[in-house]
Amino acid sequence: MLEQLGRAWSSLPLRVGWRLPGQVTTNPIPCETNYLLVTYSLLYEVNPMKDLQRELRRGTLELLLLRILADQPTYGYELLSRLRQRSDGRLHIKQGTLYPVLYRLEDAGLIDPEWDPPARGVPRKIYRLTSAGSERLEELTAAWRSFSADIDAILGAATSTQEES
Repeated sequence: MLEQLGRAWSSLPLRVGWRLPGQVTTNPIPCETNYLLVTYSLLYEVNPMKDLQRELRRGTLELLLLRILADQPTYGYELLSRLRQRSDGRLHIKQGTLYPVLYRLEDAGLIDPEWDPPARGVPRKIYRLTSAGSERLEELTAAWRSFSADIDAILGAATSTQEES
């Protein structure tokens, strides 16, 4: 029984996404897994606000990085520090999230990396915004402001409708 539960546990992440506790499916899961899935879902509470924040960060990170680099060239760790500082500590991006985005920006020709050989210690890669990066920053900023205004208009309309009720 424990071996079966162990196998079911190891396969949970694949099944959690398509089956909720109590939901009937056309592909029933064995009894042990059903029980484990119900137990797991009770222990693992989905936080929609946290998921939304993560997705918004993911979708706006390119814009934020380009904006910070528009001020002055900087290296990766300093980018993270400036993001945290400008957001009053509310925005925490991990290095594992940052560098793939920087590589994409580099491949797209939006930033230009340059190795900075220090007097001592490890060389650092300094990122500079290119002219294409400045244009992309303007495009993304305009798109963000338009999107934000649309959301504000909808939320404002919803708030005034609720107040009238």
